[in-house]
Amino acid sequence: MQKRAMAGGETAINGEFYHGGEFLPTTQLPSQSKGAKKIAAPRKQNVEGYKWEIAPVAGLIAIYPQLSGVQKYDRNTNTFSPFMPYYSNLSADAQARADELMSKYNAGERWV
Repeated sequence: MQKRAMAGGETAINGEFYHGGEFLPTTQLPSQSKGAKKIAAPRKQNVEGYKWEIAPVAGLIAIYPQLSGVQKYDRNTNTFSPFMPYYSNLSADAQARADELMSKYNAGERWV
């Protein structure tokens, strides 16, 4: 059974203070700081059909996944074109954004 700190708190064998009732460590290793977070490695994004890459600059988003579920993609030419039944239901701003992304993708850009 693991020992708990006495009422009022006490210093444990690792040299850190523990408030009353907290579990005391059984080793001399320092505890992990509560504020420290591990930084995640950059993740690969789908930039073309079956092609994954890490963003060249942090914060960039691949164009392909933004369009792939809603616009018509031609695998032979690696280009997007508007999918009319869905495209006609978009607002003017969304159509403009989709047109902008499609033209960038079709021109060879992969990141925004």
